[in-house]
Amino acid sequence: MEKFTYINQSNVAYIEDLYQNFLKSPESVETNWRMFFEGIEFAKSSSSDVGSNAGASFSSAELGVYNLIRAYRDYGHFEANLNPLASGPKAFQELSFHNFGLTEADQEKSFQIGSLVGMPNAKLKDIISQLRSFYCQTISVQVHDAMPMVRDWFFKEFEKPQSEVVKQDKIEIHNQLVKTESFEKFIHTRYVGKKRFSIEGGDSLIPMLEKFVTSGTPLGLEELVIGMAHRGRVNVLVNFMGKELPNIFAEFEGFRDENNNFFDGDVKYHLGFSSDKNTPSGNCHISLAFNPSHLEAVNPVVLGMVRAKQRRRKDTASRKKVIPILIHGDGAMIGQGVVAETFTMSGLKGYTVGGTLHICIDNQVAFTASPESERSSPYSSDIAKIIQSPVIHVNGDDVEACVRAADIAMRFRQEFKRDVVINVICYRRFGHNEGDEPMFTQPLMYEKIKKHPTALEIYTRRLESENVITHDESDQVFKARIDELQKILDQTRKQHPVMKPLVFDGLWKGFRRADHQDFEKPTVTKTDFATIKKVTDFITHVPAGFNLNAKVQKLLDSRAKMIEGEGAIDWGMGEM
Repeated sequence: MEKFTYINQSNVAYIEDLYQNFLKSPESVETNWRMFFEGIEFAKSSSSDVGSNAGASFSSAELGVYNLIRAYRDYGHFEANLNPLASGPKAFQELSFHNFGLTEADQEKSFQIGSLVGMPNAKLKDIISQLRSFYCQTISVQVHDAMPMVRDWFFKEFEKPQSEVVKQDKIEIHNQLVKTESFEKFIHTRYVGKKRFSIEGGDSLIPMLEKFVTSGTPLGLEELVIGMAHRGRVNVLVNFMGKELPNIFAEFEGFRDENNNFFDGDVKYHLGFSSDKNTPSGNCHISLAFNPSHLEAVNPVVLGMVRAKQRRRKDTASRKKVIPILIHGDGAMIGQGVVAETFTMSGLKGYTVGGTLHICIDNQVAFTASPESERSSPYSSDIAKIIQSPVIHVNGDDVEACVRAADIAMRFRQEFKRDVVINVICYRRFGHNEGDEPMFTQPLMYEKIKKHPTALEIYTRRLESENVITHDESDQVFKARIDELQKILDQTRKQHPVMKPLVFDGLWKGFRRADHQDFEKPTVTKTDFATIKKVTDFITHVPAGFNLNAKVQKLLDSRAKMIEGEGAIDWGMGEM
């Protein structure tokens, strides 16, 4: 860990010179130093060791506290309460105040540098407590970025007072969790052993997606394009995308009709969908890309879709109207090369989409492999370091923290037009799929998971303690949802819905799926000579005044002559 050894007692004279320059012209010193001097606020100090001559003396302890604050900002996530299956956060010794030249006696001393975190002249123990409240709870941040403005943005975001989530929003989040969990439990008992790649353990994903919409539309969002693998996909289709439950149940029933019997079919957790959501700030169109395996291969497809949609909406300047969301599994994110390739190309002029929202659903097991067996970095999200993308780490059991992470990520993306990652550390309640037995390979983890309450249970207890909702009220909402699902299933079994393809709505209206006759009917591909001549003149013309390489000019001249009959048309000209 960087120790900021350049800030020590031997450099006091140099620091004092910088401080005097800061007093004359704050913009004349580098951003980090300006932050340092603004934080100390020596000019306002009433401390006796500073006296009336502000900045005349810098104590090594004051500098040590400054370094400690920077350390918590950069590495506090290592001591955050992020793992829902752990008994508590791990200690990160590098954050001990002893490493910064501070002693037990300093705990009761006051330090002006506490103003950096809104606590001027506070005791060291209180400054540390404040830092831990910012960076060592169920949400934290890892800012790799060397750009001071990005670091400043996140530090201000995490260190400002947090508004309490209003009662109505809490009830809405609760209802979203009810829908999420009830659907999984309903399918689990009605279609025993059928694969669905349950979202359970990562239930907070649904409220997060909802937050992206409600936070994004006031900031110019008009369309979301989502790419994701299997896990949680069916739940996303139902409870976020709004796909009709009769169609979902018909797919589980294996029903076929004239609209879907012309192909062998695809599994439910590969299918895409599109829908519209209405918000107080406007409509948001949502597309979930079809994703037959393999997993992360959908990423560049989604970004290509986004660029096309941005062009159609005339959004190539700000790129705020259409935003991609890529939902990764932990093993796939760190393990598949297409992820690194997509990150690497994210800022290139010909490929950028103005920033992608990434969610890593870290189940802490990749297929059957533990983290220590499938990667060499602390987090699956560490692949984002290749573009210095900020990462928000969050405990998947704290749904309000997850929703806050989604809000922060959306606002950051719209502000900076850059990729941002939310690393949701959670678990997988069942095996790789519902036919897999995880106790074979992860017996200790799954002993914990068997006893672990669901996200809904945890949140209900929280709302009970806050007098927002009672346990009985929560049970009633859950039971009503189960009854509703059963009623829809019974009706679906009596009368199957029309399995109409959705791919020819909206912008695709008027198109149809090809049939056998289309392939058998001859198609005229000939073009008249006048059109070919017109195209040739255009692609071989060099604008006046353009200094073209002589060899390229010779090539263009030869291609122009081909159309006039001088030599055969070669492959290159044919393609042009």
